[in-house]
Amino acid sequence: MASYRDIPATMLEVRLKQGESGLAQPEAFGERRYRMNRWLPIAPAAGLIGTMLAILIYPPLERSFYSVSVFILFVICILLVSRVQKKQRRGEDVSGFFPMTTWVALIPLGVAAVLLVNGGLDRSTVESHRVVVMQKTVRHGKSYSYYLETSSWRASHSSEELQVSYTVFQHFQTNDTAIVEVHRGALGIPWLGTVRKKS
Repeated sequence: MASYRDIPATMLEVRLKQGESGLAQPEAFGERRYRMNRWLPIAPAAGLIGTMLAILIYPPLERSFYSVSVFILFVICILLVSRVQKKQRRGEDVSGFFPMTTWVALIPLGVAAVLLVNGGLDRSTVESHRVVVMQKTVRHGKSYSYYLETSSWRASHSSEELQVSYTVFQHFQTNDTAIVEVHRGALGIPWLGTVRKKS
């Protein structure tokens, strides 16, 4: 029976090299693991900023719903992306998080796009509604926000909370009559236009 001593040195070297290449395969495989796009973490922040701008330009009647919803989505996105980044740094396979993570991160951008398209492409006839100012409210945060609580023109609502500029806010007193202009929205999302005092 032949021993390893009887095997020519050149053949032994070839077998050793083949064994080394075989051991290196797992490392090469690890290098090909799925990696998250480095720009993906920017998407939730861009979506949040875009949504806030869209709300300022074309304020939907359900303003607080969109503001709160997008902020919650933003937080969820940041936590999810952060978790993926930590796993990726540890060398773990993160392919199981995708494409779900990508879609979740892009949702805030989608909301911003919907609100901008809804207002920017709106060519509907403006609806004017007469309401009565029931209460005036000033809220403090990083800045001042001014609200008029009025009677509602919608059958399903008892009142409306309208965020207005300081100039408009100053023009009204409790029990004053206001004219509220409402746009239907290109995508069916009603948004607030001008609020003025009845002349």
